[in-house]
Amino acid sequence: VFRYEGMVRQFLVDDKGTVLIAAFGVPPFSHEDDAVRGIKAALDIHSRLREGLGLANNIGVTTGPSFCGSVGSPARQEYAMVGDIVNLSARLMVAAEKQGTPILCDESTAEAASWTSRIQFQSLPAITVKGKEFPINIFVPLEPSTESGFESPAPSGQLSPPPGFNVTSSTSSSTPNSARSSRNLGPQQKLFGRQAEIDTMNDMLHSLWKEKTGGVLVLEASAGLGKTRLIESLRRGLDRIAVEH
Repeated sequence: VFRYEGMVRQFLVDDKGTVLIAAFGVPPFSHEDDAVRGIKAALDIHSRLREGLGLANNIGVTTGPSFCGSVGSPARQEYAMVGDIVNLSARLMVAAEKQGTPILCDESTAEAASWTSRIQFQSLPAITVKGKEFPINIFVPLEPSTESGFESPAPSGQLSPPPGFNVTSSTSSSTPNSARSSRNLGPQQKLFGRQAEIDTMNDMLHSLWKEKTGGVLVLEASAGLGKTRLIESLRRGLDRIAVEH
């Protein structure tokens, strides 16, 4: 877990067995590829327990928002993780044993991880779990075919990137597309599928640089879709036009 900069929330040993609860993305160790880190940690944990210690184990991995913080009274507190994804990961852990597979993850995890890594997933029939009205799509992560970095592009045939990447801008004056600055905001390693967002940022920089108009840029997207890389592109553009920021 620590190898991938995750956090161990709880480690329990009782008459039912041993349970470990871990989280990735808890500040100050938040990353764009926390879903990938969670999957790779699960693969490593399973492999080491099975091959190194001969212990059977099952793991559930989910992705989404949850409350992480102290709960209790001033006299006694503990660090807690509360949310639907925490409960769902426990359900998937139990379901993994019933399905005869070591690791199960939800659709959000599979989408985020397949878009930012070379990890591939096998889809299984949806299952019904306690606390959910509708069946849950489940996936089995497969060992990556290469040990390249987390940000390696996903090979063809994997899940397509999830929707929901939007850039909204609010400026004091509009700039036609035809007047867009010829300065390229793209990073040295070309971004794919983000031309509309790059064009919007180009428009705003053109207004800032040529017309001295201010504005607000709102960048919204799910975790792992490349917000940081787009912001880095914007910063490079600002550096090139010598704008203090």
